[in-house]
Order: sequence, then structure tokens, then C-alpha cells
Amino acid sequence: MGDSSTLDTITSTNTFRIGYRTSSIPFSYLDDKQNIVGYSMDLCRSISSEIQKKLGLKNLKIEYVPITSQNRIVLLQSGAIDIDCGSTSNLQSRRKQADFSYNIFLAHIKMMVKAGSSIKDFKTVGKRAVVMTSGTSSDNALAEFAKKNNLEFNVIYGKDHANSFLLLITGRASAFVNDDSILYGLKARIWSRSKNFVILSESLRTEPYALMFRKNDPRFKKIVDGTLAKIMKSGEIVTLYRKWFMSPISPRGINLNMPLYDDTRKMFVAPNDFSAKG
Repeated sequence: MGDSSTLDTITSTNTFRIGYRTSSIPFSYLDDKQNIVGYSMDLCRSISSEIQKKLGLKNLKIEYVPITSQNRIVLLQSGAIDIDCGSTSNLQSRRKQADFSYNIFLAHIKMMVKAGSSIKDFKTVGKRAVVMTSGTSSDNALAEFAKKNNLEFNVIYGKDHANSFLLLITGRASAFVNDDSILYGLKARIWSRSKNFVILSESLRTEPYALMFRKNDPRFKKIVDGTLAKIMKSGEIVTLYRKWFMSPISPRGINLNMPLYDDTRKMFVAPNDFSAKG
């Protein structure tokens, strides 16, 4: 990227490059008509409008770039994307490579198993295969739990969330560990068989999600955070939350039925970019 800021690059190219996920329901995903939709996408489109306004651009082209857990930071640093609008945890370790917006969601790392499984919590997994999506923070959380409890997990990795879930569905894995929102989204997507899977109540830890962008770019961060703060303090964020987490959404009118938890509501009232360990 050289020394030019994100806003300078946007101005010179008249293009805002948004990184999106293909299967991170309800944050960022392709619906049944292959449209790019989601909670994070709605927020990023508001940011795009604010950038266009602040820079005085007559029109601003949005270029959508598919990203994965493995390549999102590389694409950000190379300039292939200007912002990661997916389901990325705001972690202290990632702060060495990128910066984060105000947090937009609080996730709890949980485990999904098939209904009727003898796995009731993390301590009863035994030697059965546990799948996690490559490049996600769930790996660190499970490793910390294993060390603390003197356990050893048989971990396998999916290339993305959809692939990880497929490994659970087909029996190659007995449990799928990820953020609760991702698990609820994938479970809801197979609505006709959703009762065949259970998300266990135990949580390894809570992690904030945020939008991710390049380091040391205070002008860009100011616009991103300012837009999010306006959405949160106006109450619009609650409307967006209900739209994506508590109402029927594409595909096929699935509904995650995830209530707005108190810790998330408090975060909306007092926006912050606090990062979790990991």
C-alpha cells in the first residue's frame, strides 16, 4: 500500500474495497440469489455512504472481494480490501497486524453436536474429532481450555464455516467449536434438519466482533467509528440486530432466534474497541 492512507486511495480510485464472507450467517454471506447480505454488510454500506459524503465524491464504486479466515489479513495488508466486513474477533494478537473499529457484537465460543450425542460439555468430548474453521480464534480458546484442564483434543480443520459444518453433518467430526452466532446461523440454514443438532450451553469465553482495517490510519478509523457510534446511539443498531438475529432472513426465511443479550446491549450504549486476549 505504500504510505498513502485508505481515504487517499479511495479518492484516487473512486473505489471502496469491501471484504465479505460467503457463509458467515447472519454477518456476511451470499443469500439464495447470490446477493451479498448481512448485519456487517449493512454497517459497512452505511460506512461507505459516510465516506462518499466526507470525501465529497459524486459516486463511489464498491468492489466486493470474497475473503476467508485464512486470507483476510493478507488481503487487507496488500490493499486488495480496505475493510473486513465479516465476523472477525477483535483480539490483542491481531492488533499487531491490523486495527479494529468499535465492536459490533459480542460472541460466545460454544460447541455444536448432533442431537443425542453423549458429549454434554467440553470435558466429555474425549478422543472424538472436534472440527474448527481454520484461522479462527476458537483454536486458541480450546487450547487454553485443554491446558487448564489437562485434556487433549483431536482437532481437525474446515476451510470455512460451511465446510466445518459439513464435517459435523457427515460424521467426520463429533463436535464443531465456533462462535455461537456462527453456529446458530449454520444450524438455521438447514432448517428442515436443524432439530438434529444442538448447541451446548457451556461457553469457553466471550469475544467482541469488529470491522478490521489497516493499522495506523486514524482518519479512516475516525469515519468508521463515527458512523458506528451514530448508528448505535440512535438506536438503529437494535433495529439491525433484530432484523438479522431475531427475524426471518434469506435463505428460506431462516430465523436464528438469538436474543439481544445484556452485555451486547450495554456495549451499544457505550461504544468501545476493547480487544480480547488471544
